[in-house]
Amino acid sequence: MKKGKADQFLMGADSSDEDSDEGDKTVVLSAKDKRFVEMDAAIQNIKNATKGEGAANDWVVAASGRFPYLLDKQSADQTELDKLLRFITRHQTSMVSSPIPPAGHIPPQFLQTIVDLDAGVTKTVAAEKSATKKMTGAKAKAVTGLKQTIKKKNKEFEIVLSTFKEVRLALSKSECI
Repeated sequence: MKKGKADQFLMGADSSDEDSDEGDKTVVLSAKDKRFVEMDAAIQNIKNATKGEGAANDWVVAASGRFPYLLDKQSADQTELDKLLRFITRHQTSMVSSPIPPAGHIPPQFLQTIVDLDAGVTKTVAAEKSATKKMTGAKAKAVTGLKQTIKKKNKEFEIVLSTFKEVRLALSKSECI
């Protein structure tokens, strides 16, 4: 007996490509979840680029994105740090109607990344002053740009960052006891 076209969509109907349907599961993410995935990716790229010690850090990648030479001028202007800061701005504007104040919506991963970048840039600048072999021009420009951006964001998130540092210090002291 020949099946009609409508029968192929019924539950339990035999289908010639049944086995291929099982492997094609798509996950639908909400806008909020997509923002968090974007934030995690930017944080991971920054951490990977600044993993090393001192001048070995790849500040150009952290400041310019993963492959700036493959991107056009407009895309290259969007740095990993800019992606992260754009996430925070979009996240805070989406949470305006929430009863929690906007400062309470800042994810701790973001704060940790800002604190780590600030410490890394400060350490690199101090090491560069005493180094006999100076950084390349692109790397020095990237470090200077990151330093200025982080300084600006430290002022913007001053209260939240100070609270975050105090809590982190209290937690480290309680772990030592």
